[in-house]
Amino acid sequence: MKTEHAEAKQRLFDAAVSLFAREGYAAVGVREIAKTAGVNISSVSYYYGGKAGLLLAIIDETYSRYGRMLAEAGDDSTPAEEHVRRMVRGIVRFFRENTELGLVAFDSFPPVDDANTIALRVKWAEEIGARLAGFFGKLGLDTSDPVQMGVVRRSLPMSVKAFFEGIFALEQSGARDRLGPLPSLDDAFFEHYAEHLAELFLYGVTGMTRMSRERKSKRSSRGSKPRGRAKPR
Repeated sequence: MKTEHAEAKQRLFDAAVSLFAREGYAAVGVREIAKTAGVNISSVSYYYGGKAGLLLAIIDETYSRYGRMLAEAGDDSTPAEEHVRRMVRGIVRFFRENTELGLVAFDSFPPVDDANTIALRVKWAEEIGARLAGFFGKLGLDTSDPVQMGVVRRSLPMSVKAFFEGIFALEQSGARDRLGPLPSLDDAFFEHYAEHLAELFLYGVTGMTRMSRERKSKRSSRGSKPRGRAKPR
C-alpha cells in the first residue's frame, strides 16, 4: 500500500511538471493533472494540498537538484576560471537532464499573494545566493553591490534556460522538423555550447572569437599534411 501511495504521488508530480511546462501553470486545472496521472482528483489535495502545493514541491525539488549541482562545481579552493567552466557545464547538464522541471520552477508564478510560494522562493534565493558569494568574490565582483549582482547573478542560468526553452518550444510544436538540417543535440554539441558560454562569461565576445580562431587553426593544422624532404638531384 505504501508503494502504491508513493507511485500515485510521483505520477501526480510528473504529470504536473509536464503539463505546467507545456501549457503554463495558470492554464492547467487540477482535474487535468489528476486525469494525466491516472488518479482520482481528490488525490491532488490528499498528497499536495492542491495545485499550489504541487508547484511548491516542484520548486523545492528543482532547487535541491540545482543546489547539489552548484556544490559539485567547486568550492572556495577551486581556481576561478576552472570554477566558471565547471559551473557552466553543470548548469547546461542540469537543464539538459531536467528541462521541464527547470522551465516550470524558474518560470511559474501563482498569484502574488501566495505567501507559501513566495517564502519558498525567497528561502532558496537566499541559500543559493550565500553559496555563490564566494564564487562571485573570487571573480573580483563586489557582492555588496546590488546592481552588479543583479547583472551577473542570474545571467548564466537564465541564458541557459532561455536556450533550452527555445529547443523545447521547437520540439513541442514540431517546428524543429520543418526548419531543415539542424545540428544534432548530442554530447559534442552541448560541450561546445558550454565552452562558448564560459568564454562569454569570462572574457566577453572577444573570448568567443578567440576560441573560434583557435579551433579553426587546429582544424587547419590537422588537415595539412607535412611535406617530405626534397629528393637530391
